Amino acid sequence: MDSNITNITVDLATSNNFGIVKAVQGDMNTRFVHITLLDNQVEYDFTDVYPVLRGTKPDGTTIFNECAVSAGNRIIVELTEQILAEPGMSTYEIALYATPLT
Repeated sequence: MDSNITNITVDLATSNNFGIVKAVQGDMNTRFVHITLLDNQVEYDFTDVYPVLRGTKPDGTTIFNECAVSAGNRIIVELTEQILAEPGMSTYEIALYATPLT
């Protein structure tokens, strides 16, 4: 099955830092979000920084998933089977950590 990729650009210097991603409950290995992170219109430097997707699913379960950074300097978020297990809307955020999680 083909991947469905949603591209979002977020600038830390602005206040409207959100995007809406539509996904289907139960999808597996097909939904991804590619995030371009800017700091005052300059690409963010991910050296020694680890992006993490965190939030709460509609059933109250906490999500805390480490994300990859592509060679093109994009945060790659996979909408995993667990993220898409429950119906409803959720709000997630990308947090940046200075040390590896593992």
